[in-house]
Amino acid sequence: MLLWDVASYPGVVVQCRAIAVLQVEQNRKAHDRSERVRNDRIMAVPTEARRQNEMKDVVALSARVRQELESFAIAATALEGKDVQIVGWGDASDALELVQDSANQQRRKQRTASGRKRTRG
Repeated sequence: MLLWDVASYPGVVVQCRAIAVLQVEQNRKAHDRSERVRNDRIMAVPTEARRQNEMKDVVALSARVRQELESFAIAATALEGKDVQIVGWGDASDALELVQDSANQQRRKQRTASGRKRTRG
């Protein structure tokens, strides 16, 4: 999620840096609590934002802002039946680690998929 005090539009690419991660747990399937999964949200600020330049980590977010972001995460999935629960907050290094882990997982999936295509061909 991009934290910025400037209006933007869907699809606009903004160079940013991660400052925190909102750690979230939810149902894998709607209305089915038998399997819970993590669905963390990375909080980022633009690298060139004047007002957000001092934001380096989760401690830069006031308790009020953190509470609003938690409420937004819950409200955004309210009608999906996912029973979202806030686990906590992680810092900038946790957010970067999540990005790196996700990128590595995506690369492994792509290699696996391309290996299947070669064996079928």
